[in-house]
Amino acid sequence: MVAGLGGPSNALARGGAQLPSAPVQRVLAAPRSGVFGAMDTRLIGTVIVALGGGRRRTGDAVDPRVGITRLLPLGTAVKAGDALLRVHAGSAAAAEAALLTLRDAVQIHDGPAVPNPPVLRGVVGRPGRGG
Repeated sequence: MVAGLGGPSNALARGGAQLPSAPVQRVLAAPRSGVFGAMDTRLIGTVIVALGGGRRRTGDAVDPRVGITRLLPLGTAVKAGDALLRVHAGSAAAAEAALLTLRDAVQIHDGPAVPNPPVLRGVVGRPGRGG
């Protein structure tokens, strides 16, 4: 996908070790024990854009150091304080602002962990053509 968008085809080789790293990294901790039950992916996307990892307008620069990594899969059992995700930011203020918003983007539910079923079969197609 990186190459398809005009980037180097080996950008993610060795886990992306050759990419620049953000000067500030912070963890969003689970506020309580339970199951990582839901996330607002649109809100998470807006946080990434606010960090500089996406464009608001065509000419905006993208900072390859910033973003979100190590996002736990939904259905994962967590204890209070466990890391739900890691924020990579250009400054401490940007990291704290991201964490403040991300607290509203994730939900911890009660009950046992329910694994997400694997996708066994799927069809990808153009809208209006049966897919």
